[in-house]
Amino acid sequence: MPRDAFARAHEGLFRRLGEEAFLRGASDSILVIVERGVEQVGEYAQTVEFRSMAHVPACHRPDVDDSLLLNDGLYAIDKILDNDGYAVRCMLRPE
Repeated sequence: MPRDAFARAHEGLFRRLGEEAFLRGASDSILVIVERGVEQVGEYAQTVEFRSMAHVPACHRPDVDDSLLLNDGLYAIDKILDNDGYAVRCMLRPE
């Protein structure tokens, strides 16, 4: 059975744009796409803060409070923003 075109596209994106990370203290690394310095806008269009976000492959089932070790430090998943079945977009907080 042929593989899903969207799954192949996501795998290609993670290979090209991803960086190594360790989810939940695992000994094997995974590839995640990290966005640093994403502006969070408040209810009245004021800038509230700048945060880091991570796109984690959905097959790893990231959840709130899971640890994520990146090149620049240890983070915890603060909030799940989106899950399209291929990638989960997470808001991170430094640990």
